[in-house]
Amino acid sequence: MTDEQRAYFIPRFLEDDTYFTTVAIHEPDTDLGYDYFTETPPDVAFRTRAVKQSDGSWLINGAKNFQTVGYLAKLIVTMAQTPDGPRAFLVEGDSEGLVRHPMSKIGRRVGDNAGTFQLNYLVFQ
Repeated sequence: MTDEQRAYFIPRFLEDDTYFTTVAIHEPDTDLGYDYFTETPPDVAFRTRAVKQSDGSWLINGAKNFQTVGYLAKLIVTMAQTPDGPRAFLVEGDSEGLVRHPMSKIGRRVGDNAGTFQLNYLVFQ
């Protein structure tokens, strides 16, 4: 996290009791064998792609699912593949081009999950 990101996100997190965060790693139709408690394997190639733009922002395209409170989160830590390997991006929940919805499941309802479909949105890092 850069100093600018800290200055932007930390006050929002501390001042808003509803400022949920989630981690978007899992992708539909994949079983790469990672979870939130272990380091992402170095040979992982995410289907979600991030391409750096000429203005320094990143264009992210792809889909994620099974994010706990993902449809409520105001900050989504999103893993995406870059030309230099996997990278985490901080994505605000109200980003233009970000579409989210709750997932209906038979079991494990303690933590509501979301399917987060990320289509053509920019992240300024």
